[in-house]
Amino acid sequence: MNSVNKLLDKLDMVVRDVKIATMYQCISIWTDWKYAQKIEFLKDEFHLSDKRIESIIRDFNSSEVE
Repeated sequence: MNSVNKLLDKLDMVVRDVKIATMYQCISIWTDWKYAQKIEFLKDEFHLSDKRIESIIRDFNSSEVE
């Protein structure tokens, strides 16, 4: 049962990261918010540090190029 929970936790993190990246792109398209405003919004929404939010966005942006 423990391995199932670990798998579900990992899946939850991947889904969260996709949500963050998608929300960032949507905010960029539909608002005129500055970069810092977008990061602050996502930070408050997901209760993560600004460094973690930036890392997630950077990871997803680099994976789109590949």
